[in-house]
Amino acid sequence: MKKLIYLTFALFCAMTTFAQEEFLYDFNNLTTGTQCLNGQDGWSTHYQTAGTSQDFDVDYTCGSILSPDESIAVFYPYGGPGVGRTATRKATDNFNFNFQNGGIIDMEFDMYMVWWGCYFGVGYDADGDGNVLCGMTEGDGGVFLQCKGSENNYSPNLSLPNGTSILATSYIQDGWARYKMSFDFSAFDGAGSVTVFVKSYSDESGWGEWNQISELTEVNMGLTPGSGDKMDYSVWDAVFFHCQGGTGGFDNLLVRQMPEGNMQYINMPDIPKQLVNNPPITLSASATSGLPVSFELIEGPATLNGNILTLTGETGTVTIKATQGGDDIWLPAPDVFKVFDVVDPMLYSPEITLRRPYDGSIVYMPEKRAMVLCLSTYIDHPDAIKFEEVKCTIDGEDVILMTDYPDDYDNGYFYGYWTPTSYGEYTMNVTITTSGGKVTTDQCSFTVTDEYENLSITTLDGDLICTPTIQSATGEYEMPMHVGAFNDITAHYDHNCVDGNCDPYDRVGGIRVRNYRGEWMELFRYISPFGVQCEDNVDVTDFTSILQGLVEFEFYFESWNGSGFNPVLTFELTKGTPDYLYADVKEIWYDTYPFGDYANQFPVPVASYFFDDNVVAAKLKLITTGHNWSSGTNNTNNTGNAAEFYHAIHNIFINDENEFSQDLWRTCNPNPASCQPQAGTWTYERSGWCPGSIAMVWDYDLTEHISDGNIEIFYQFDPTYLDLCHPNHPNCVDGQTCIQCAAPDNPILRVSGKVIGYSNNVNVLTSINNVIVDKDTYNIDIYPNPADKYINFSSDYETGKLSVLIINSQGQEVRNFTFSGSKQIDISDLASGVYFVKVLGSTMKTAKIIVK
Repeated sequence: MKKLIYLTFALFCAMTTFAQEEFLYDFNNLTTGTQCLNGQDGWSTHYQTAGTSQDFDVDYTCGSILSPDESIAVFYPYGGPGVGRTATRKATDNFNFNFQNGGIIDMEFDMYMVWWGCYFGVGYDADGDGNVLCGMTEGDGGVFLQCKGSENNYSPNLSLPNGTSILATSYIQDGWARYKMSFDFSAFDGAGSVTVFVKSYSDESGWGEWNQISELTEVNMGLTPGSGDKMDYSVWDAVFFHCQGGTGGFDNLLVRQMPEGNMQYINMPDIPKQLVNNPPITLSASATSGLPVSFELIEGPATLNGNILTLTGETGTVTIKATQGGDDIWLPAPDVFKVFDVVDPMLYSPEITLRRPYDGSIVYMPEKRAMVLCLSTYIDHPDAIKFEEVKCTIDGEDVILMTDYPDDYDNGYFYGYWTPTSYGEYTMNVTITTSGGKVTTDQCSFTVTDEYENLSITTLDGDLICTPTIQSATGEYEMPMHVGAFNDITAHYDHNCVDGNCDPYDRVGGIRVRNYRGEWMELFRYISPFGVQCEDNVDVTDFTSILQGLVEFEFYFESWNGSGFNPVLTFELTKGTPDYLYADVKEIWYDTYPFGDYANQFPVPVASYFFDDNVVAAKLKLITTGHNWSSGTNNTNNTGNAAEFYHAIHNIFINDENEFSQDLWRTCNPNPASCQPQAGTWTYERSGWCPGSIAMVWDYDLTEHISDGNIEIFYQFDPTYLDLCHPNHPNCVDGQTCIQCAAPDNPILRVSGKVIGYSNNVNVLTSINNVIVDKDTYNIDIYPNPADKYINFSSDYETGKLSVLIINSQGQEVRNFTFSGSKQIDISDLASGVYFVKVLGSTMKTAKIIVK
């Protein structure tokens, strides 16, 4: 194996008048093989509280992972949730750094991403134990960059000493990456700034160019010089890194100090992917110094004249470099590279999946009623090639389909509705027009009938498998289409174990479905029995408008033992007249929340729900299950043996009034699904569930509030409970009030909440999405209203562009645009009437406008 030997210390002079020192630490002087990092050359490591004592390995490679320079690196190959380790190193002669004098300091490091997360940073060892343990030791901390797949899709996340974190979605790490954090401690009147750069590595071309991460440019660190704590850079005394749950790696730590001079940066917006026939692009960039920025075309099918970039009409990749060389006062700015692709839209056709109806499907209707049409589609380069029109034609009638998520490339769902004029066979022709005017077609045949009986439909049939390593599986299944035909739908769930080898513990899982808007939502939740196979039933009639056509299902399970689960899921549809023809389901919560956290006692965000004009009855459907219990003796790792075995009473407030009470407790012996006997503790009552059964479902009637127009729903966790062993509790002391305040036993509640709106008018299904979670974060003004020729949009939204949809009363999209600040649009071609406006930003806003 090739081994490159690096100098462990280097001292350089800058090419400018500014003195510059560099210290490189590449781990090559450490002992490899069976040696660990702890104790070598000043390194101190510490396992995270929930983890193991296994240390970082010092070696050239770890399995198939090789350091980019094929020299020594450190790896953490020990997997599993809660398993991790932190490494800390103070300054020494061969790796020196000094933050006391401030100035400008660069920190570079190579990091191999890992699913559960890894990070690198610099900061303060508050208790002087040789370890910087952010979130584990009070006072320890600093600035660190984290990358994880489990939450952030491998995008870097910058954490500041005050707890603020900034996710940079403009970059996704894949394999090794080299990061540079550039600190300017004189910026923002001493509060300091940090800018993050990254370059990727590939086996074919090695390291690429530095790319400045747009979201992490000149971030105000909010430091307080002189405070003597982690907010004071002058006491920062260590570099530290952390890895958990999988194989991550670190290499080539470098510190570059420039004690004098003024650092400047270039701010240049990303250039999105372009079509070959797009007009010339005006490049813009600014330097924080105010000095002019110049541009250079590095490569690609374009020409550059000053700051005007003109495409040549060919496909390819364009690379632009922005440069500011500095002067006697300002250091040269790091070059900024912007890369984008140029594509020809005529070379790509969308993939189309017809879902409602699908080819050969039967639609059951005692009376001829409006039915939902739905398809999903995807095209390569969706960030450049747009769907200009999606149209279905049935029996000579055109229906323009709409989408709730025009900028979500992973959604691709379009829907509308159509009413048959007679019973019999029909052909649906689909026409999709994409950018450049390219047309793609598809068709299917289906039958509308009023002749039918009870139906039994098997979807999952042991084909979707979750294992300890693959905990989610998806599939598509044909469900009958119907309107007003069935008054009861029951799901029968057979919980089977692969080869009969069942997980010996109770695990959380269930079924999710994707509706005609392309939104995933929980159908039901199941907690596995202790080591056996069982079955259960649940009423899913409220999902009648979703469980139709070619439906995507997800089976998920958090299992860590056994061979896995492969259930059978059957739906029984009972012939009868339902109370309402259509049921609109909007999921307002689906998350896991801490219970009894002193710092966040009521973590579920307030949901604002707007009732559609067609809704005549409504309910809140709630699933809550409590998990975690004290693994220490005498409930010493959480208070009250919560949440699994804690009898809590929660409250639901509607418009600030406490209207409903949720008694989160269930008797488990006898088992509610007759799943007995089992091993383990199956007989004990639990918070909303029992092993071997579908979790409890609460329904709360909201009908009386329809006349209010909109409501705010606040889910208040039991206000009488506080976890005194939570690390956020100010009186939690390790070894005194609790064994470990940061133990992984703190109680959590898994919450799924939906609002069901019932109607006999199909518009309740195709109206704009009417849920806003949490409070508004921006204002939107639409004027004049009513309007006849022009209408204006303005907003104080500061975190990007707003996406706007204008939809007519038939549910058809008539306008689709984005803007920031303000925008005027011409509506002179729109027919008189009421239109719905949907504005998508950090939250969703809805409004109605009238065209005169």
